[in-house]
Amino acid sequence: MKRLKTFSHLGAIATVALAAILLLALAAPAWAFPDVPAGHPYETAIDDLSSAGIIGGYANGNFGLTDPVKRSQFAKMIVGTLDITPPTSTATRFTDLGNPDANGYPHKYVQAAYDNGITYGTNATQTLFDPWKSIRRDQVVSMIVRGVNGLYPGTLDDPPAGTVSQFDGVPEPHGENLRIADYNGLLDGLIGMGPNWSVTATATRGEVAQILWNLLDLLGGTTPGGGDVWVYTDGSGDYPTIEAAVADVDPGTTINLGPGTFTLTATLSVDFDCSLVGNGMDGANSTTVRYAGTVVEVSDATFSAEDIRFTSTATGSASDVMDAQDADLDLQSCYFSGANRYNNVAGDGLYVYGSSTATVTDCTFTGNDLNGVDVDDDTEITLEGNTCSNNTQDGMIFWSTSIGHVSGNTCSANTNDGIGLHDNVTAVVENNACLHNVEAGIWFGDNATGSASGNECAFNHYGIAIDPGAKPTIGTNNLHDNDNDLVHL
Repeated sequence: MKRLKTFSHLGAIATVALAAILLLALAAPAWAFPDVPAGHPYETAIDDLSSAGIIGGYANGNFGLTDPVKRSQFAKMIVGTLDITPPTSTATRFTDLGNPDANGYPHKYVQAAYDNGITYGTNATQTLFDPWKSIRRDQVVSMIVRGVNGLYPGTLDDPPAGTVSQFDGVPEPHGENLRIADYNGLLDGLIGMGPNWSVTATATRGEVAQILWNLLDLLGGTTPGGGDVWVYTDGSGDYPTIEAAVADVDPGTTINLGPGTFTLTATLSVDFDCSLVGNGMDGANSTTVRYAGTVVEVSDATFSAEDIRFTSTATGSASDVMDAQDADLDLQSCYFSGANRYNNVAGDGLYVYGSSTATVTDCTFTGNDLNGVDVDDDTEITLEGNTCSNNTQDGMIFWSTSIGHVSGNTCSANTNDGIGLHDNVTAVVENNACLHNVEAGIWFGDNATGSASGNECAFNHYGIAIDPGAKPTIGTNNLHDNDNDLVHL
């Protein structure tokens, strides 16, 4: 039999698989479970997962060692364990799932399992899944083996020719999968394993915990990143709040946010690699994250956000919407509004500084009390396809020795400049629309260098303004209806 690697750590994929999908509360440690006595064969698996805050028990304190696992529960379990992002839609080919709950369970998970070749359903036409029936041991094993082979090819070794297995007489469709699982150690530690171990018996919670413990160990060197977790406004999902998720997940985790408004109790401080993914920044089902202060602070981390409205509701205190220092930032289709300038402090929709790198695409920065985007220090940033409008100073502003790649943005109706470049900034500014700004569409100030071409600057006081020390290359731009189209000050 192939030996498993030493069980060394548990990632966020384990959190999804066991905290969310076993439907256990993040509660008491394993040694508090009265039905898991000291020395029980599953104690180590349950203890490791529980002491890491990954699994808990029922409200009465029990773990439920011998309780059955439903087919629908295991579909969600295996989808999370194998790091599969379920679809947002609850549309499914299966006709016996009933109505989904508020989080799309079980529809999204059963369909995801089908889409990834993990389950085929229970009939030839693949329209029935039998979600509330208890799942058998051989079905658990086959779903695991199919999933691992499809998503992590090469992880499971085929038994060499001549290898003897207690499952040699088990027919298809489960026989070969059982033999593969046996050889790779996925069935290690199961109670009663031997010639009389029935492959068609109902799988229990204790058995499933042990098999998943083995599987997560086997995937330890294969799984990319920390997997996915889910948070919803009603407190359901893998964590009750965004703050709880950020405080607990492993680096590399994607925290998926459901639709609705999440109101933070403090600034969300992110100092490790992770991602936030919402349900959209516009529309009735959009995702909003708000706080009466700076909403998100990122420091010394790789951070990405997508499809989220970030809103500061601060009034009597200084706030940006998002700050990022010495970060690697990737923002897509996000909305930043409400930053508050107070005692000449803060007020930016996005403030990026230090030795940061950033890519910001298709985002909206509006209604901020200073700038839409403020770039400082040694930051290098790419800004593409964004809208910066109705900010009290500049739509986008650059300082110090920052470097900008600014393309395809719309910067309009800002009280100062559409795009302002100052100090010793170097920026390529091309194919932007800078309209109806009170001062300049584009301002090259101080000793700024770079280039401007293909931009439309209209209905501003200056189309393009250039300070005496600035040395940009000005190509062909569409400058019209400004008080002054191109000015060397």
